[in-house]
Amino acid sequence: MRLLLAKPLNANQLAKTLGLDYKTVEYNLRVLRKHVLVVQPAEGAYGATFRPSKNLLAARLEFDQISAALREPEPSPRASGDPTSGETQKYPQMEGGKP
Repeated sequence: MRLLLAKPLNANQLAKTLGLDYKTVEYNLRVLRKHVLVVQPAEGAYGATFRPSKNLLAARLEFDQISAALREPEPSPRASGDPTSGETQKYPQMEGGKP
């Protein structure tokens, strides 16, 4: 979305820029069009560019806030002492070396 907010691009340009398969980009653009987040002025024309919709531009502040929140790294579960973090817990050995 940030790329389309900067300038209109077609599916091929997006795929190359993002390093993704064309079909993946095409599918996601269809989803974005379905939810009226992007528009394609020359709909169906080969090489037609996509642009942010008026809906997305009206909600730009919210989009930017969500986008920024998604880019923030989550705290490491190991740092929080989370028992589900995958760390093996060490138990003291009983007499004779058996647990």
